[in-house]
Amino acid sequence: MCVDDLLKLNLTQQALSPHQHEEWVDGLLDGSLRLIDVCGVLRDLMSQIKEHVRDLQSSLRRRKGDSSTEIVIAKYISFRKTMKKDVKKLIATVKQIEKRIGGLSLLGLDHHMSSVIRVLREVVVATTSIFHLLLSFMSSPTTRSLVSRLLHTNDSSLQRPTC
Repeated sequence: MCVDDLLKLNLTQQALSPHQHEEWVDGLLDGSLRLIDVCGVLRDLMSQIKEHVRDLQSSLRRRKGDSSTEIVIAKYISFRKTMKKDVKKLIATVKQIEKRIGGLSLLGLDHHMSSVIRVLREVVVATTSIFHLLLSFMSSPTTRSLVSRLLHTNDSSLQRPTC
């Protein structure tokens, strides 16, 4: 059973009705919307990374001794700095979501509602774990070394033996 199926059950919808457990419903809705926002920002960042890497590869392939490669590298480095700041903000947002969802008490909830909440908490934990991994990867120095390798590889491929 997926979460969507769980949320469509009549018993679940009655438990999540607006007049019952408003604090939980509001917390879950807010957390879900914030996770969707984080997902959108992540998607945009990944797209920008892809674009910058493509520009770097293209510039290195057509390298003709002009300053265009240095400009592309400078743009990439500037983007990385901005992205690192964005990633820190996203990590803070994800941590806030985890705290809010995890901090709400299950006391006083009926069995079905507490079961639904536990499942939704697990979904939030899984989602935020994936986001943490992606954000950690995006802010790691691995991509910097990738650019260094691209530059080094291209330099060595451009050097032709002289006869």
